[in-house]
Amino acid sequence: MTNYIIISSYQRRRIIVEIKTLINEFCKTRPEAEVIIGYGSGVKKQANDKGFDKQIDLIMGVKDSTKWHQENYQENPKDYSKLGYLLLPLYKNLGTKINYLSYLPFKDNMFKIGVVQTNDLIDDLFCWDNFYLAGRCQKSVDVIKSTQLLDQAIIHNRLNALKIALLLSEKKEISKIELYELLCSLSFIGDWRKILHVENANKVKNIVNGSLEELENIYNPLNKNYYSQIDNDLISINFERILNETMTLPIPIENKLDMQTINSHHISQEELKKIREIILTYLTKVNIKASAAQPFKGLLINGVSKTKTYLMQKLEKK
Repeated sequence: MTNYIIISSYQRRRIIVEIKTLINEFCKTRPEAEVIIGYGSGVKKQANDKGFDKQIDLIMGVKDSTKWHQENYQENPKDYSKLGYLLLPLYKNLGTKINYLSYLPFKDNMFKIGVVQTNDLIDDLFCWDNFYLAGRCQKSVDVIKSTQLLDQAIIHNRLNALKIALLLSEKKEISKIELYELLCSLSFIGDWRKILHVENANKVKNIVNGSLEELENIYNPLNKNYYSQIDNDLISINFERILNETMTLPIPIENKLDMQTINSHHISQEELKKIREIILTYLTKVNIKASAAQPFKGLLINGVSKTKTYLMQKLEKK
């Protein structure tokens, strides 16, 4: 039994290395990107995964997205539907500033690449104006190619995600699993796929259970007395400590929190409830806007066949 676990772990590490090599090879077939981030179940393990034979999801930050698509269309015209490419300048910033090219074959694998201008990616990580990219980078991701500014933005984004997740807890004492489920659920609050039951109902639990060790490695160093450890699993949240740092929260949320009327040194349950409502209202608003626009953009740029395949696979995962 022990030998099986060791071999399985070794094989999984080899597969991860092979995926990273495959990603680097694939990216050489497309115009240059300044930053590359791999995410999703094709790159990062989730609970109940049956393997790594999934579409590989990438975010590619580029200097000029218009120029990038022009060059890519010349080199890889099959990445686009003809109508989608022609109309791309009209809808590329609709809802989100990222545009996905799906089901791109490469060496018996399929890739999905989200192309966004690097400055827009950085802005979303710092400010949460859109939250579509920020939400993805709050989970475990593989940064394949980076810059110093991107590294700083990812840490800042995750620090805010930790504080917001803690503020959303209705209890002062929660388990670490509950914390990570709150944290990984931020990007799904208001998501139309969840509302319409298109998304797997256990997706957040699968993400947490499949990447628990990585989440611990990411978020434990970011805890600056925002919570204290009671035992191996249970934590006690320091709401007052978090609310003393509201100036560092994403600007759209900070602007909605009227801290002048709140005593952050002795906050009441009613005030915490009001803060949770403000946060949930904002996240619902940005997530529903982004998640509603993205399928429409995907239909245009990728065509009917690829979009149908995407929806069918989502339904099969339920």
